[in-house]
Amino acid sequence: MIVDISDLVSDYSIITPEMITKKAEVKKGDILIINTGYHKYSWDQPQVNNKKAQGGVESMEFGFLVRHPGPSIDFYKWALDMKLKVVGVDCGAAEHPMNTPIRRMHENHFKLAEEKLKKETGKTWDETFPQDEYYELTHITMPKKHLVLAECIVGEIDQLKNKRAWIQIMPIPFVEVETAWARVSALAAPAGMSEEEFISAMETQKC
Repeated sequence: MIVDISDLVSDYSIITPEMITKKAEVKKGDILIINTGYHKYSWDQPQVNNKKAQGGVESMEFGFLVRHPGPSIDFYKWALDMKLKVVGVDCGAAEHPMNTPIRRMHENHFKLAEEKLKKETGKTWDETFPQDEYYELTHITMPKKHLVLAECIVGEIDQLKNKRAWIQIMPIPFVEVETAWARVSALAAPAGMSEEEFISAMETQKC
């Protein structure tokens, strides 16, 4: 399922399960691809003009890697309950950037993210994301449950907003590493065939 939540999020937003289920039906065992809208900062996209930005153009790297939204702890727990195979995003990381080394590399952005969170919820970042619990969930529990994260899914993602498709993620194999480059593609139902018929037909195919 490719779910578009671009109208629900902004810089540093926290993605919740409700944002996803409000937009589309996600089924148990799905591959979930989240369109945050932040692929507009990808290398393959035109520049983003902003009169308030330095030189009138936004920094593509900071938009794609530093300011993008990321999931809440409850989102990951929901993904595990749903037995999702993959959670993919159209931005730099499937984790919130402020829960990665970016938090230390760009402390000024962490302050902005925490200020926004306090204003919206009254909680600090570490109250919302207890670091020990967060690390245990994302780096131990999720891998053991085979919940895979896919990042930087850009290209023609806008053509499949809130639609079901047959998702293919084809990694380049490496040995003894946590991550790999991958080609991600989506096969959609052809003209004259419903999404349900198409997915059903694909599920019966044998390699």
